[in-house]
Amino acid sequence: MRQGKLLLLVVVVFLCLLAACSGPDDSEDISAYLNFADILPKEWQHVRTERLETNRDDEMLEWVVLYRFDLSDEDELCNSPIAAVVYQPDDRKLPCVIPYELYPQGDPDRHYLCEYTCTVVMGDVLSGLTGPELLVRDHHNDEMVRLSMFYWKPGQEEYQPRGHFSGNRITVEQDKVTVDQRLPGRAQLVMRYTYLPRDDENKTYYQKGGSGMLVKPYSYELDFCQGEPKDVVLSPYPEKVVLAFYNHYTDSKKDVSEYFTEEGWERVDKCAAGQCGCTVARNKVKDVRVTQLQPVDETCSSPSSSHQCEKYGPDRASVHTAVICEPKRGAEDAETILLWHLVWEGDRWKLDSVDVKQTQTGESEGGEQ
Repeated sequence: MRQGKLLLLVVVVFLCLLAACSGPDDSEDISAYLNFADILPKEWQHVRTERLETNRDDEMLEWVVLYRFDLSDEDELCNSPIAAVVYQPDDRKLPCVIPYELYPQGDPDRHYLCEYTCTVVMGDVLSGLTGPELLVRDHHNDEMVRLSMFYWKPGQEEYQPRGHFSGNRITVEQDKVTVDQRLPGRAQLVMRYTYLPRDDENKTYYQKGGSGMLVKPYSYELDFCQGEPKDVVLSPYPEKVVLAFYNHYTDSKKDVSEYFTEEGWERVDKCAAGQCGCTVARNKVKDVRVTQLQPVDETCSSPSSSHQCEKYGPDRASVHTAVICEPKRGAEDAETILLWHLVWEGDRWKLDSVDVKQTQTGESEGGEQ
């Protein structure tokens, strides 16, 4: 990208010479002389040019130029990286324009903004800033998979990066970005990360220090990639049953005992305080986030319990689980580790018992329930 900066300077000099020699004095007519598809260096491929009010000066619109670089010899270029540059009129030397490269915070040589379908829009996604931000979005299979935010701050003479995200599905709203990251494995799950901007005057999703590292997620939890199956207990994957149970944990209209064997529901005392991972009873819980789900292969997880001390086969399963419970009143619980045991009844998986192993602090919370 450093080579790109030099090439951009060549381009801007060419534009100034072209405009000075043959262009009009009125800066509003500069656009008639700018054909970026012809002007960009041959090493790049022009994708599209958008006209947007990126610096909020209520004067002439800027040009946001998208281009591909690192082009291969293959005919198909859909996976070549896409970068962007804003061309802004130079108020001091009209009709010249000045290029401002857009790249995330950190090392610009290692980043690109898009790979698939790249669009640029102005959006008010960070409160506390004057006017909207410039958003560069990458879409693939109808999902936003990359998002970069930039903000023109008068006097700084640059488009400041305020956040850069990538994942399998991204949603953005004011002061919140949600990123779904598909997990490998059979159960088709995603880890959902929720980010909030730094709580200071900078209004950015980057940590302090300029390293380009994002702020730590405000929260994270597992979810179904394509939504919960219609009859999840029929799934061959017991971890889906565990996730569905916690997804409906606080649903007063859902009879969660349907996920259990008759004996299992009694063993957990209908999820009384401390029995299913939360420090309070189920009716006093506001929300539960599942943060870990991993099937395990055990032969005897609880030697003191005869119903568990047998070789696990196709009709028995265990799932290592971690949950974070948020009571309706009081502070959020620490992450609690559990081992759920399921049995195959007829044509479906049912929860049968659970070992509450430990909290995040490592304190024992009791044995098998």
